[in-house]
Amino acid sequence: QVNDGQVKAGQEWAKLGTALRGAFASRDVWKMAFVAATMAGPMLVIGGLWGTPYLMVAYDLPRPEAAFFMSLLLLGWAVGAPFSGWMSDRIGRRKPILIAGCLLVSILLAIIFIVPGLPFWLVQIFLVLTGLSGGAMTACFGLVRDVMPPAIAGASTGIVNSATVASGAILQPLVGLALDLQWDGTVSDGARQYAAADYRFAFLLILATAVAGLVTAFRLRETPMA
Repeated sequence: QVNDGQVKAGQEWAKLGTALRGAFASRDVWKMAFVAATMAGPMLVIGGLWGTPYLMVAYDLPRPEAAFFMSLLLLGWAVGAPFSGWMSDRIGRRKPILIAGCLLVSILLAIIFIVPGLPFWLVQIFLVLTGLSGGAMTACFGLVRDVMPPAIAGASTGIVNSATVASGAILQPLVGLALDLQWDGTVSDGARQYAAADYRFAFLLILATAVAGLVTAFRLRETPMA
């Protein structure tokens, strides 16, 4: 015999299934998820894995020093995230914050990885600015709340959040694959050695995703007027 608790639990699971189906079927959710992912990806890929060895090769830095300077990117991200959320609340709009963030990330990454002979002090500044700009991704979560029906807002937020995490899991090995395509066969202490030019080539993938995020940001829905 089914008791009231089992009936209630079944109803809650049914509501969850309905919310998930609605969220997964929404193009708006996937646009927001993609924009958030393309802003989080550079932070997770460059700041979390490949940026430190790049600085070691490109600027002849020891690993601890390279890791310290690369942490400037993540520091900027940590500051930029709450600031962007606060700013988007203050102006009552999410889309301009997201477009500006995507644009700045794209420009700064292009300068860092394409412009030859960039002074290292300037690289440090640009790393901080890239992190600050990437923090604009938090406006995506506010936008979910603003434009999605309340019944599926929670599920939609979960999809956007999962996309930010997945961006690193997907892009990190893809950058590694791009590095392997450029590898000239040099090995040191059993590890493959890549030239600075190899990293710059691989990082073009990150730049391409950032630009794709910028294009998508223009197609996002805006927060409804109060």
